[in-house]
Amino acid sequence: MAVAPTIITAATTVEGRLEGSEDVEIYGAVKGSIRLDGDLYVDGEARVDAAVEVTTIAIHGVLVGSVAATQSIEVFGSARVIGDLTAPRVVLHDGALYRGAIDMGDPPDEEGGAAKGAKPAARPGAARPAAPRTAP
Repeated sequence: MAVAPTIITAATTVEGRLEGSEDVEIYGAVKGSIRLDGDLYVDGEARVDAAVEVTTIAIHGVLVGSVAATQSIEVFGSARVIGDLTAPRVVLHDGALYRGAIDMGDPPDEEGGAAKGAKPAARPGAARPAAPRTAP
C-alpha cells in the first residue's frame, strides 16, 4: 500500500525547514528550505520561496530559489521559476517563464563515458558556473 503524500493546503504558509522521506504536495506557500527523499508537486496556485532538494519535482506555480533533483525537474507552462536547476533530466514546457542556469551534468565523451578530465558531479544544490552559450 502506497503512503499518501503530505499536503500543504492553499490556506497554509510554512516558514522554515521542511524535511522528510515522503512525497509532498504544495497548494499554499513555503518559505525557507525543502529537503525530501521523495517527490515534490507545486500547484499552479502555490508559491515556494526556498532552496529545494528532492528526488523529482513538478512545478506548476511560482518557485523562487535553487532546485536540485536526483532524478528530474519538470517546469510546466503555468510555472514561473527564478533560480538555478540541477538534475540529470530537466523539462521546460512551452509557456513556462524561467530565469536561471540549468545544469544537467557533464556530457559523455565519444565512447559514452564521462568526458575526459571531467570532475565528478557536484552534490545536489552545489553551485556550478553556467556553460557559455554558443551560436547553433
